[in-house]
Amino acid sequence: MRRFFSGCCSSLQCSKLHCHGRKPVLIEQEKHVILLGKTGNGKSSLGNTLAGNTAFETGNAASSITRECNCKKFTYAKGKKSIVVVDTPGFFDTSSGNQFEENHLEIHRSLELCGNAPHAFLIVLQCDTRFTQDEKKAIDRIDEIFPGYMRYAIVIFTHIDQLNKNQTLNDYLNPNSNNRNQDLHELINTCGDRYFGVNNRKTNKRYRLKVLKDITEQIERMLQIANAEHYRSNIVETVPIPNQKSVELSQPSNSNDDDDK
Repeated sequence: MRRFFSGCCSSLQCSKLHCHGRKPVLIEQEKHVILLGKTGNGKSSLGNTLAGNTAFETGNAASSITRECNCKKFTYAKGKKSIVVVDTPGFFDTSSGNQFEENHLEIHRSLELCGNAPHAFLIVLQCDTRFTQDEKKAIDRIDEIFPGYMRYAIVIFTHIDQLNKNQTLNDYLNPNSNNRNQDLHELINTCGDRYFGVNNRKTNKRYRLKVLKDITEQIERMLQIANAEHYRSNIVETVPIPNQKSVELSQPSNSNDDDDK
């Protein structure tokens, strides 16, 4: 039996079984996602797009605004669906010279906030900034925290509004384009060619709900291909109860949204 905490991950709603000649996969109406990425790539802004415009604190500074994992839950579709978003510290927090190792334990705590049952890891990149070797190494090392996580990962490109006029994200990622980056294409390929573009500057409700719907559908397709209900880590046997004093469990003021308006 799975354990879920009070607060963000207090409930589990399930829908129909999807069968494709294999063991049926239970598709859950409540999705748990973990945001991963470099400081400044727009992780927290993406969290606001998914969970409410004021869900996570954001900033333009080089240092990370997110120093510890934060969790927000957003309910939509007239209360029938919900998403739990966990924001994590940036890979390279420059505020105190922190390196990846120093954020290792805090990033691992995001698993606790998902009740040890995340449905997807969203790797957040900027489409207007070159994908560097350091960023690649940091993403690869996340596998030390979440073994095999890329099977459940989707690459999310922010700042798509900075693309050239009439240029689409597919154009930008075209292997034959001038922007060709072998490491980036290998990452996307490892993630099953799953990627999505988001303009975090668009904060209107209609756009946010469309992004939420599209990403949720991509998560469900991914789980069907993986033939799994959610990510499972073989190295985590039990899930410790997180310190409630240090866990942000409050919901944004618009945590219950009606997508028919």
